[in-house]
Amino acid sequence: MSTQQQTADWVKWAAGICMLLSASAFGYAISTEHRLTNTETTVAQHLAEAKETKADVYQRLNAQDQTQKEVLQAVNDVKVDMAAIRGALGIPKPSAK
Repeated sequence: MSTQQQTADWVKWAAGICMLLSASAFGYAISTEHRLTNTETTVAQHLAEAKETKADVYQRLNAQDQTQKEVLQAVNDVKVDMAAIRGALGIPKPSAK
């Protein structure tokens, strides 16, 4: 084998190794990009679900607050009616014990 032939063989080996390394790096970059895209999609879905859950919780709390207001108004109406009945019948207001 001549020196020129040995040099050509080494150049072929070096070129092959460089191609293998660059293909591996390119594959790794594509794989990493795919994982990042999947992660971003998953996070976006979780954020959307969290917003829906938050809106649902606030809606339920507002409905509960409204129900409590209606109950308090009904209790107040009963107190007013009781006072009117007592007044009409001449029943004195019970004193605090």
